[in-house]
Amino acid sequence: INESIGGGLHTGQIGCIAARPGRGKSTVMVWLIEALLQKHTEEKVGLFSFEMTARDIGKKLTDRLLLRQVARKSAAALYGAINSHADLLQRLYIDERSGLEVEEIIGQADKMAAEGCRVFFIDYVQRVKVGDVAPEAMRLAYGHVVEALTQDAKHKDRVWIILSQFSRAAEGRPGTMADLKETSAIEENAFFILGLHRPVTAVAEQGPPRLHPTRLEIHVLKNRFGAVGGVYSYEADWPH
Repeated sequence: INESIGGGLHTGQIGCIAARPGRGKSTVMVWLIEALLQKHTEEKVGLFSFEMTARDIGKKLTDRLLLRQVARKSAAALYGAINSHADLLQRLYIDERSGLEVEEIIGQADKMAAEGCRVFFIDYVQRVKVGDVAPEAMRLAYGHVVEALTQDAKHKDRVWIILSQFSRAAEGRPGTMADLKETSAIEENAFFILGLHRPVTAVAEQGPPRLHPTRLEIHVLKNRFGAVGGVYSYEADWPH
């Protein structure tokens, strides 16, 4: 994926991870945050979480680390990993307040940037407060949110990764650009858009279809650095 989007993240741009609810947006976000903090030991990351609490996010990161180390069956590696993980968590700045407007988010990002943060995540953009807006004006309102974040990234040399929901039309199939919910500004401004899809298992005669227990697909829907249409499959231990 790094190669497909031009060698990874670059300051001055925004990206998007989109999916239907419960399809793994927050999980993939945590994977990316961990990769950033593990690979770049001086990097700090800011996260505006309107879905999960800071405690839940910390637990996701810790569970991921412990499962990997337990698989290696090394007590020494596990002990060392726990110590290094404490440092990793200290470099993740989380704002879990709800009801923030985009101007408040950018203001808080300025404070995080003073501590060294350059990469920021929003989970998710449809939870940003836009005021009392009529349904027909929602696309315009969220367009303002995305435009503000785009300009912030460009002028302050930051990266914004926006999580977004696909519309109901994408239920049961991989999402497309047309399924991006609420705003077309993401399509216009994002340097890359990754769409998440979890296939369903065989549908039983009774009851709703069940999501595949381990499989996750990441579809490259937009890419300013190269080809689109790439599909990356992962096996994830969702129960853990």
